[in-house]
Amino acid sequence: MYNDQCDSFHAKYKVLEKIGEGSFSEVLKCLNKCTGVLYAAKRLKKFYKSESSILTCAEVVAAQKVPFHSNILNIFEYHYDSFSGQVTFIFELMDMSLYDHLENRNKSENQHR
Repeated sequence: MYNDQCDSFHAKYKVLEKIGEGSFSEVLKCLNKCTGVLYAAKRLKKFYKSESSILTCAEVVAAQKVPFHSNILNIFEYHYDSFSGQVTFIFELMDMSLYDHLENRNKSENQHR
């Protein structure tokens, strides 16, 4: 994970749609303008006064403790907007959320009973 200070989030990514929302964040489907690759961007609802205060964020703390693993959705980069105080994390875009996956699996198992 690294902080991409060279480019702002909106300079590097085009937001295509909002694909999820929770109590603490919203998830956006984004297109990298340079590579054409799709990503999921998790934008936190909490505002931060400085970039150094982001280091206490749960996602950042967890990313620093857990090594890269193929079964874990890792943060590729994050963007901090000093004007608005918003933080956006960039992740691999998955086909569905873990919740949706478990729901589909439970429905499938119930049909076979």
